[in-house]
Amino acid sequence: MENLTKHQLILVALLISFVTSIATGIVTVSLMDQAPKGVTQTINRIVEKTVERVVTEPKKASETVKETIIVKEEDRIVEAIEKNAKSAVRIYKTIPAIGAEIPLKTFVGLGIIISKEGDIVTDKSVISSSDSYVVVLNNEKEYDVKLASLKENNLVAFLKIVPKEKEIISLIPAILANSDTLKLGQTVISLGGKLRNGVSVGIITSFVEQGGFNQENMTTPETAMLSELDTPTTTPVSGGNIVATAGESLKEKVALANESKNSPTSNYPTLIETNIIFADNIAGNPLINLSSEVVGIRVKSPNNAKTVFFVPINEVKKGFAEISASSASSKQSAN
Repeated sequence: MENLTKHQLILVALLISFVTSIATGIVTVSLMDQAPKGVTQTINRIVEKTVERVVTEPKKASETVKETIIVKEEDRIVEAIEKNAKSAVRIYKTIPAIGAEIPLKTFVGLGIIISKEGDIVTDKSVISSSDSYVVVLNNEKEYDVKLASLKENNLVAFLKIVPKEKEIISLIPAILANSDTLKLGQTVISLGGKLRNGVSVGIITSFVEQGGFNQENMTTPETAMLSELDTPTTTPVSGGNIVATAGESLKEKVALANESKNSPTSNYPTLIETNIIFADNIAGNPLINLSSEVVGIRVKSPNNAKTVFFVPINEVKKGFAEISASSASSKQSAN
């Protein structure tokens, strides 16, 4: 060793480090195989990300330094809530008060901002075309809203913020996911709360096939909010639950349902069912994945079932694209 040059010593050190790393990996894998199942599951819930950083020093070539950052699931949940809270709004129905200049406000549900211009999506059951509404943003600012769309075969409604005089608004829209990739057992986060933000975390338990709606069973804004005394059940909607296989995605379930000869679901979306407690949710609140993306909007259960259901966000994007195209067409015709 005494006769080795400086460069040779460095090579020997690197070789020893490499061999030690391999040995450590083999021992770790062996121990993991022998570890109790609970310990293994806990370790597997930790996500490791490798971040590459380029460091440039004077008179030295650039070198890439790899750092391993441990990101726990709870950190991703916190991040998802912080990002989406900025896009959540609370919706109030305004009721003219006799002898008062300021109308009374009644809370009806939540909504989520989906465009910088102030487009909002919410549960259709909390909105009536004959009423007026205002929304309160995360920063406590209040705006009037107008109804953009309330189609009969949609489970969601679209509202649009009316800017104040000479005001140009630029809001923070939520990031919308591709809900076709959702899978059973996937962790999801529900952001709700009547007076303040409340969070519930659960998993996707099934994808539910709808058989259409009986108008008599459709809810009204007055019945949209259920009492907290209600207990969750697993009452299926008309059409029943789709038989789900582990690892299958929502897209695969929809394709399977549409292939059925007797399937009446062509005009209705397949809903997302979770194990999140019903009393912790409010109509119109968003369902979020661990990547901080909105994957669904909470809607009133068809046929008054007590289970929590969410409309896949791809259905929301489809509906919003339709009203956007219709609005653009109307403007061109006017010109």
